[in-house]
Amino acid sequence: MNRFRPRRTRHRKHRRAAAAWLLGVALVAGAIGYPPPAGADELDRSQPSKSYDEFIDAVWAYESDIDPSEQSYYNDNWDNPVESYPEVEYPGRVIRDDNGDPVEATGLTIEEFFKIIGIGHLYSPADPSPDWRLIQSNVINYLGFVGFQFQESDLVDLGYYEFETTTEMQITYPIHYVDVPNSHWAHGVREFVAYPPIVDRSTIVRDVVVFADDFFTGKNGINNYADFTTPDKHILVIKDHFENKYQGIVS
Repeated sequence: MNRFRPRRTRHRKHRRAAAAWLLGVALVAGAIGYPPPAGADELDRSQPSKSYDEFIDAVWAYESDIDPSEQSYYNDNWDNPVESYPEVEYPGRVIRDDNGDPVEATGLTIEEFFKIIGIGHLYSPADPSPDWRLIQSNVINYLGFVGFQFQESDLVDLGYYEFETTTEMQITYPIHYVDVPNSHWAHGVREFVAYPPIVDRSTIVRDVVVFADDFFTGKNGINNYADFTTPDKHILVIKDHFENKYQGIVS
């Protein structure tokens, strides 16, 4: 999954360490009834152990970039210019320059930042107990990744979604986001036909993720986008995602 982290004036977030990620996979393995992957026993366990649900909460906060422990920061900077993030036409639709690079917006307040990522209507500094999982499930980054930062291909792999397609000259092409160099999007290009190795078929590559109701499969009662961004449904996709990743490691 391809993500962009907002750059706060107070700090910069870093990607998780490989060892911590492997420990998380070990937690997943135990939760779903499988032995841990090789190397998990040698990990540094000096930190207090976490349950599977605690691990999910921690990684969900990381992936969505909405952390309940930072509520004071959000409230204190609701009207202060502390964030930078790519500009969007609307949540999930990045604005690019002539070179195809995202146009950076600086000096954003938390209120402005939350509106950009589609959660402005779900959070208020006056609310002492926000519904964090609802907020995290509805985050849309500048490229259209949703919630736990899923793209179309993630949900297709897990059986929750089917690619949108189009047929031209008797050839049917799937249409979806693929991570390619920004130069492909120079001069306003938003789609092009390619044969990405990761997809292994001719594809109409789109520059952002787009989820449409008609292409949800109904797995686990997720029939549309609204279902997908409901916390008790979104968590099912997250857990399926981790089980899928675990199986990929041990198989």
